[in-house]
Amino acid sequence: MVQPQDQPRNYHSVISGLDLELPDNPLQYTCFPDVDPHKGLWASAGINSARVAVSATETLTSNPRVLAGDPLVERVEGRGRVGEPGYVAPAREASAKRTS
Repeated sequence: MVQPQDQPRNYHSVISGLDLELPDNPLQYTCFPDVDPHKGLWASAGINSARVAVSATETLTSNPRVLAGDPLVERVEGRGRVGEPGYVAPAREASAKRTS
């Protein structure tokens, strides 16, 4: 059981470098962590004191529909045509905001 007073105010992703400020009024929760010291602590599932349960992980790659909704991802235009030598498909990449 993780108590509100024992929770950090900031989250830092070891893999992506993302830093996120957390709320000042967290709830008590339990979690089922997947721990690898080289990749950080991932609380992959849990339930809080408001009886809200979640099963989640930090995903660094996503399908295009998910990336399209991410405000920290910018569209990169493609070059050429499908099937032509040197064709580069349109893509999305993380903006500088994500690493700052």
